[in-house]
Amino acid sequence: MTKSWFSLSRDDQIEALEFAAARTERPAHLLEKDIWVVWVLSAIYESDLARKLTFKGGTSLSKVYHIIDRFSEDVDLTYDIRELAIDLLKQSNPIPVSPARRIR
Repeated sequence: MTKSWFSLSRDDQIEALEFAAARTERPAHLLEKDIWVVWVLSAIYESDLARKLTFKGGTSLSKVYHIIDRFSEDVDLTYDIRELAIDLLKQSNPIPVSPARRIR
């Protein structure tokens, strides 16, 4: 896109959605939800939280890995609780590393 979605007038947004819907055979309202999902992910991963989060679930399989071709409107994120509870790491039985962390 040469112009940001958010700088378009609502009429231009609707026109763009209808054009994309006709080309992709997906409903315009789902395409608009997808724009918001991408915006949310962008905002999260441009923030200081990014290095502490793991993006997972259907949306990650679709957006990042292109393994599945479907729309998912939820964003599944995991936050390592050890970042919140540093004292737990000092105990003799700390929280185990999650499988998602081991893959990184």
